[in-house]
This record gives sequence, structure tokens and C-alpha cells, in this order.
Amino acid sequence: MNQLDNKNKQSIKYIYDNYNYYMKQLIKVNGWIRSVRKQKEMYFVEINDGSCLKSIQIVFNTSNINPDKYSKLKTGISVSVLVLVTESPIDKQPFELVLENDNNLEILGSIDDDVYPIAKSKLSLEYLRTCQHFRIRTNTFGAISRIRHQLAMATHNFLGLNKNFILVAPPQITCNDCEGGGEAFQVTTILKDGDKDRLKFDKNGKIDYSKDFFKSPAYLTVSGQLALETYCLALGGVYSYQSAFRADPSQTSRHVAEFTMLEVEIPFADLSDNMDLAEEYFKYTINHCLNQCKDDVDFLDKMYYQKRTDNQKFMPTLNEYLNKLVSESFCRMSYTEVMKILLEKQELGHIFETPIPESGIFDFKSEHERYLTDQILKKPVFVTHYPKKIKAFYMKQSDNKSELGFDTVECCDLLVPGIGEVLGGSCRTADYDTLKSAMIEHGLSDSSLDYYLDLRKYGSVEHCGFGIGMSRLMMLITSMENIKDTIEYPRSMGSISY
Repeated sequence: MNQLDNKNKQSIKYIYDNYNYYMKQLIKVNGWIRSVRKQKEMYFVEINDGSCLKSIQIVFNTSNINPDKYSKLKTGISVSVLVLVTESPIDKQPFELVLENDNNLEILGSIDDDVYPIAKSKLSLEYLRTCQHFRIRTNTFGAISRIRHQLAMATHNFLGLNKNFILVAPPQITCNDCEGGGEAFQVTTILKDGDKDRLKFDKNGKIDYSKDFFKSPAYLTVSGQLALETYCLALGGVYSYQSAFRADPSQTSRHVAEFTMLEVEIPFADLSDNMDLAEEYFKYTINHCLNQCKDDVDFLDKMYYQKRTDNQKFMPTLNEYLNKLVSESFCRMSYTEVMKILLEKQELGHIFETPIPESGIFDFKSEHERYLTDQILKKPVFVTHYPKKIKAFYMKQSDNKSELGFDTVECCDLLVPGIGEVLGGSCRTADYDTLKSAMIEHGLSDSSLDYYLDLRKYGSVEHCGFGIGMSRLMMLITSMENIKDTIEYPRSMGSISY
């Protein structure tokens, strides 16, 4: 296999895009065998290298290949081949790759097909979650991975190139819990096996962190927003695209412990500006994935979306549904308006597992969000102006109370059919005294957030931002119904195998 060096090696995607240029030429292809079939004296071997959904077909006559060598060709092994590009006699494929002799085939890695976990076809998603290091070799997870890559590229193109926002990496180990939900993972070095005697307590019975790595409690970040704001108030529009962590014991199809978050901060902007940018971002990135990953979206559409029952689909095909999202405006409704609609439906006989109270403050559950988007609106909706009591300390209070009598904040959640909440955003409190009062009210009076208060003392401006769980956005684009199938190595309570 020395006829061509690696500079002449081509990906399968590149060959499909440029096969006319290579006609009658020898090219080198590396990949993994997807199928082997024999027809009279001819062998047809399909190879895939992960660069696209399509495999490429290698054709050879058994008389040209050592029988011992071609008998070793089976699904899953890796090969390198030097092949001649020729016109195909079959209409459904534009070209054919011919293996002319034994020297042009090299077996790189064999398998034991008796124990190979994905040798069988049509494996369930549930089974594939048990062998995550191999599931990427299936068409389903190859398609998901390419879409996930293009979603990241579209994010950087939209924010970094089109909007001139600056990419920032907030710390992933932090001393505070941004949301105040108490669901942060603690980071410590004082609980090592065989070293438990280092765990000491002070005179008040609290853990003494003086021997710990940071000499104080530390956590994996739930959100980088607070640190991101420091850059926003100096550089203008900024964003981060990195992992966030939540010690949430929920074992639902929408929850994991580690996930990629896009967080955006915008200075000199209000809630309307925030929603405008978020909606534009969604439409841009979905459209980008439709254009760049057409074969992958089509495959997932046929394999999964179209097999849903009619009441689980919002359009006949995934392509039609995603194009509809791109072309139509998202709804915008206040929390109070949503409450009235859901209460009316409840009074008319719809039964929620968690009933909605006729008065008072209520935090919507997933079933309420899904009923609103899936049954009533059938499209994405920004729900705005939630009660202050159920939102984070940093959110700006609205000028007017809700007509139901409670204080609201300048915030929005984006709810999407089939999934529920995908985005959360708000205007940030810009006034020092107001923010300090809110922090005291939430029990956040320690010095770890002094820097956050400082931002309100020195050149503060009105600003806002939003965060998007990218895996939930992936659920939308790929039609996957379990978030664990959109993440490379999903982590959830009781599961950390890799």
C-alpha cells in the first residue's frame, strides 16, 4: 500500500463531491466495512469512514484477490484500499470503485464477530446506550454526530462572525451556584480513599476546608453567566459554549448531569432585543443544519420521526417541521396569559397530573409546557414575565405587577413542541442597591459575589442574556426523544461508565 501516500488519501464525502475529477484515476480510501456480499464471481464491499452518511462501494473479482484475504472481510473491520474510479453500470450510483489486485487491499484491524456488540442490524437505542463507545459506528449516531458538529459551527458563525460577539470561557470550577438551586456538584480533594481522616470539622460543626485544594468550598459550574457578565460589560456582546453540570436526580428523557450550554450576554439591550436575537439564532442554526446535513436529517426523519404516531408529529416529515420553524415567527405570551389559557382548559375538563391552582404563584411543569406547545399553539413560544418569587436573584424586576397581583421579572423561557423548555433568558438587574437587596433576600450575602456587585458600581448598563441547552436543541433537529441519544457520553444519576 505504498503507491499513494496520505496526501492523496480522500474522504468518502470528498469523493462523492468530486468523483468526476477522479474518473479513471487511482485513489486511496480508508474506512470500516459496513457490508460484504458476493454475486457470482464478484464481491461488493461497502466502506464508510464517518465523513458522511453514504458508504462507498468497492468492487473486485475474486480471481484477483487471495481467497484467504477476502474471506477475512466482514462487517466492522478496518481496511485501506487503492481503487480505480470508473463509471457505474447502475443508475442509482454515479461511480464505482474497482479493486484491481490483491496488493491494493490492506486489512488494518480485524474483529471477533462472535462478540462484536453491534454486528447485528436494527439495534434499539436502549441497547446502544449500553455500549456507547461502539454506538457511534451506527448510521444513527454518525448522523447525530455530524449534525452536532454543524450546530456548533453554525453557532460560532452566527455569533462570532455575523454578530461579532466574542467567545469567552468562564470558569467551570467556581465558588458559587448561579441559579441557587442547590444542585451543584462539589469539587474536593479531602475525600480521597484511605485519607478520610483529613475531613475535619470546625467548632461550629461545619467542614473545615483549610486543608482542601482551594481552601474553601468549590463546585462544578451550573452556569457561567455571572462570570460572562464581567466580559459583556467591557467587550460588548459575548458568548460561551462549554459544559455545565447539574446534580439533578431526575431520570427523565430530558435530563442529564453534564451538558453543553450556549450562554449569551448582550449589553445595552432589553427583553425584546434578547428574544429577537435568540429567535434569529434558532432559525439560523436549524437552517444551517438542514443545508449542511441533508442526508443525515433525511435518514433520521425516515428512521425515527416518520415512525411516530400522528399525534406525536407536528408535520408529516421532520424536514417540513424544521422548515416551518425556520419560516414562521415564534409566539410571545406572558406567564399570566399562559396561566389563563391553561386554567380555562382545566375548567373545560382537561386533567393535568399536577393541577394548576386557580390563584397564587405556580411554576409550570413539563406537562403544562408540552400541552401549551404541542396541543394548543403547535409552535415555539417565548413565555415572559414570570413571577419574581420563582426566578433567580439577578433578574430585573418589571415596572408593573401582573394583573394577578404579583411582582414579575423581565425574563423569558422558550418552549418548543415535543421537548418543552430549551432556552431561559432575562434582563439582569443593573442597579447596585436593588441587586444587593435581592441577594440578601435569597441568602447570598457572603463575599463570593462581591465581584458581581462591583459590576453595578462601576459603569453599569442595562444588559440581558440567555442560555440554551444544546442537547435539547439537538433533540429538536434530530427528532431524538431521549436527550441521552444526543450526547456523546451522557451522565445521569447512577451512571458514569466512561
